[in-house]
Amino acid sequence: MTVRLTQASAPLMQTIAVRDEFGAEREISIPAERALTVFVDKRELVTLMTLGAAPELLVLGYLRNQRLVEGVEQIDSVTVDWDVQAAAVATRGGVERFEEKTAKRVVTTGCGQGTVFGDMMADLDRIALPPASDPGARLSQPRSTGCSTRCAARKAPTNRPDRCTAARCSARTNC
Repeated sequence: MTVRLTQASAPLMQTIAVRDEFGAEREISIPAERALTVFVDKRELVTLMTLGAAPELLVLGYLRNQRLVEGVEQIDSVTVDWDVQAAAVATRGGVERFEEKTAKRVVTTGCGQGTVFGDMMADLDRIALPPASDPGARLSQPRSTGCSTRCAARKAPTNRPDRCTAARCSARTNC
């Protein structure tokens, strides 16, 4: 079964006006982080912060990571609409025990703050990873935006290893 996904990538950078250390006004590019509220079968779940490069894949990964779905085959579609800053997830049969799984929220600390649903450690002993030799154990996706796969000091296609030469790289620096 195929999951229907919008292709709603958003610009990764935005230009803003700043005043530099000499008092001169200039424009610089900064990451364009934005909020994306996730709805699962019309029920609000969480708001994620994202640059927006592949929001549909972010949502799928979040649902799997939080153990709300066992696999992508449970998902019918992920529709992202930046006009309303929302992602609508339609499942094929609902999320089993949705209220129970989302009732307990744990706020994490560290470099950033996050939310974890339920008791993730309760199922830890049941997790079995496929062997690395299994082709199904790897996720693959086309590289769509940003820097080349080998940029900066990792064999950038340039004579200057400190500069990224990818055509769509806004930063033009180490990636």
